[in-house]
Amino acid sequence: MSVTDAFPTRRLRLDLAVFLAALLLYVLTLSPGVLPADAGEFQLVAARLGVAHPPGYPLYTLFGWAFTLLIPTDPARAVNLFSAATMALAVTMTGRAARRLSGNTTAGLIAAAALAVTPSVWVTATQASIRPLTALFLALCVDYALLAVRSKGRRGLPALALAAGLGLSHHPSLAFPGIAIFLYVMLGVPGLLRQPRRWLLLVGCLLAGFLPWLYLPVRGSMGAALAPDGLASWPGFWNHVLARGFGGDFFYFRTPVELLDRVRVWWNILQLEWNLPLLVLGLAGLLALLWRERRAGLMLAGGIALHSVVTLTYRAPQTVEYLIPAYVLMAISLGAGLTVLAEAFSTHVHRLMGPVLPLTAALGVGLLAVHTLPSLRTLAADTSTRGQLEAVLDSAPGGATVLA
Repeated sequence: MSVTDAFPTRRLRLDLAVFLAALLLYVLTLSPGVLPADAGEFQLVAARLGVAHPPGYPLYTLFGWAFTLLIPTDPARAVNLFSAATMALAVTMTGRAARRLSGNTTAGLIAAAALAVTPSVWVTATQASIRPLTALFLALCVDYALLAVRSKGRRGLPALALAAGLGLSHHPSLAFPGIAIFLYVMLGVPGLLRQPRRWLLLVGCLLAGFLPWLYLPVRGSMGAALAPDGLASWPGFWNHVLARGFGGDFFYFRTPVELLDRVRVWWNILQLEWNLPLLVLGLAGLLALLWRERRAGLMLAGGIALHSVVTLTYRAPQTVEYLIPAYVLMAISLGAGLTVLAEAFSTHVHRLMGPVLPLTAALGVGLLAVHTLPSLRTLAADTSTRGQLEAVLDSAPGGATVLA
């Protein structure tokens, strides 16, 4: 265990440094303002306290609106800034989870850096997107689950339940890696199922995480921007938060031929998101965790597998973004697993082999960052959407309706 991990104050300083470094990276490459597609919808909804498409994202909307108060003259940029701050927090918590699992500072730094420069993570951190909040809640759940198991249930369980509730009310896809986290806690905290008094508190914390849902019927009854008809009714509310309109898209690809093709897509995506050194080291790290920290390794491997299967069988063009929770778990596996391998090499092979793996991972992260940076700089300088909108608005007569 490192000296840094022995002192809470130093850990907090390290987390603050990681957060500020990630935030600076994202702010320097922040998208300048108005954006198209879903990002534009989220900017509008946050600025006007509206209702986004299912499942509604009420917590995201409220936080995004709070950020628009920081830059009232440019609310679109303010919502982009909210993504930067949220993803910086997700990066920090990912590093903290890797550090907690391994007991090593280097592991946390590798995990945080790898996640921070993953292309889809980096892009969504600079634009209005609900993905950063999804990544943050998953990283929180993993960290609190590790804390709960390491303390035999004395710490972390209420915070885990609250983070799980907030995460599920934000985006239900977290239920799939949540299955692996739930099993890890049940197996790692002896007697928890036989203590109903504790469950009352935990269920209460979980349900408290769903309170943001109240925003939807309230704003729906007020005719908020983009709110669908009937949102204030019981059937309309459940149709929206459960995204029943997308029900036919789940497990859309399920024949053997389609599944094989989706596996190829998954491998292509991983090669785009991480370079070969990081993929090899990440797999080696996960195998090392399965050997040394079996239950934690199974939690991470199971979460990656469950979320990847559900995402890859879902019919949608944003698969690279939908896989961001899997990237969070992969980054934790990379950082914590390499520490286990480094210790094994130092003990059984040669002490000089220990630093080689973390240094190789750091080199892989650096190469990934250098490769991705030019694209992010281009996006940060792109004002084409604003130009198109201004041209349309300037030419539209008074009282006209502009269709997007």
